[in-house]
Amino acid sequence: MPKFKKVDFCFMNGEVEESFSADIRINADGEFYCEVPGQIGELIYHAKPEKARVFYKMSGLDHYTLYAKDYESLLAAIRKAIKETLEPEITETQVIRYRIEVDAAVAVDDQGNVCPNAGWPNAKWLPSEVFGRSPAGSPQSLSIQACAMTKKVIRYPGGKTEVKYTPFYAGGDHFGRENPAELLNAWNGHIYSDKAKEIPYTNENALFFHRLLLGMTQLILMIQTATFEQKDLLATIAKCSNGSNLLPDLSSATSLTSTKA
Repeated sequence: MPKFKKVDFCFMNGEVEESFSADIRINADGEFYCEVPGQIGELIYHAKPEKARVFYKMSGLDHYTLYAKDYESLLAAIRKAIKETLEPEITETQVIRYRIEVDAAVAVDDQGNVCPNAGWPNAKWLPSEVFGRSPAGSPQSLSIQACAMTKKVIRYPGGKTEVKYTPFYAGGDHFGRENPAELLNAWNGHIYSDKAKEIPYTNENALFFHRLLLGMTQLILMIQTATFEQKDLLATIAKCSNGSNLLPDLSSATSLTSTKA
């Protein structure tokens, strides 16, 4: 039968771009038809288009022949099957991914005062699920990571779902200081770990984590500057013995100095 025209089809199969060409012909009954690759033909067959029909043929290589009463129905059947069966649904949102990990033994009394251990009056250990499983007397540690990221969710028609993350700078870059996303992401590498939690991105949320990281880093700087070198440590101890505090009073812990076990 005479060829009506040649049509090229391009589509995404997952993240891979694929394409094929179809020679559209017209038979003696006035139907439009074309051959399509085996994979495409099988997908169309299972999609059961309303205005087209598919026949399987064997001629060296598997292929299918698609028939429709008009040209537009033929194209629509191919495109609909490709879209519904191969092309994924993609959504993008901005999030803040974060990890706050503590490894410490924390004891508090019934007034909320921090105590050296649970042997102090009315003191008890806080849950290890929250504060870590570090035995009493072991080094205490706190680790904070946070970053703004674009979350891409790819849902494939077959049920498979992929989630991917890329850095989000709100139009800026890693060295920018013009918006909260830039400020937050300037602190550290991006978090791709499955253990990370996430909340929706807002400027307020980004600024909170930026300030949290700033405060923690200032605390690290204060402690290490005052204690890393022995001479500085001794000078700091002498300074504190005269009534000065090394650190600001962040809790009621100072009230425990006169309490006996």
